[in-house]
Amino acid sequence: MTFDLKVSSIELWRGCVLATIAHAIFTAHHPELANEQSWDGINYNLQDSQGSLGTVSFAPAGTVGGFFDSHSQRNPISSKEPYDLAARQTEMPAELKAIAENETLQYLLQDHEGAQVPIITAAFWSVADHLVAAEPWPDVFANGAHLIQTQLKPTNEAIDTWRNHYGLSTGQAELLRSLFAKKISSSDSAITLSDSEKAALLEQGSEGLEQSRELLAEITIVMP
Repeated sequence: MTFDLKVSSIELWRGCVLATIAHAIFTAHHPELANEQSWDGINYNLQDSQGSLGTVSFAPAGTVGGFFDSHSQRNPISSKEPYDLAARQTEMPAELKAIAENETLQYLLQDHEGAQVPIITAAFWSVADHLVAAEPWPDVFANGAHLIQTQLKPTNEAIDTWRNHYGLSTGQAELLRSLFAKKISSSDSAITLSDSEKAALLEQGSEGLEQSRELLAEITIVMP
């Protein structure tokens, strides 16, 4: 039995792109937190600097998400409970297990009992483009997927959340909205920031200019 979130993979992907742009704007003046979000090809990586991290892989065959929360009772490193990766992947189709093994879980390796193994405390995947999990979604969120709760919100609600979370100015919130719209409509084509857009992005500081530029480049947005 799987549990359907009734959210599609494309909705989540858009939410992750929106989050990336918001984080790039914030990173421009807070470079010390730049590592909390990044992309490596199809893989969206995130962490909260408080013991939780995760990866969502957006592959042509489907989407797979894996998360680790150090505070979860499922964490075998601290709880010494027997670790069962398969329990998080019950009913996951074989082609998505391959994506998990070759992509998602490669970012979630930790030393356990003398070996580097993938350790997750929550997971989900896509079936018919809807996100599903092997357990009720409140349990998925409680054990690590809370990292993507804002990414799963409707766009307008997510923009308000990121604006408040990152303390964005009015101009930066408008930039977030406009860059997101351009990115969604452009598909894989590169977008180049105008001088006025760059000025808005750097409105609160430019200490993290290079980190912000690198993060945007990962989603094909170019900052001159």
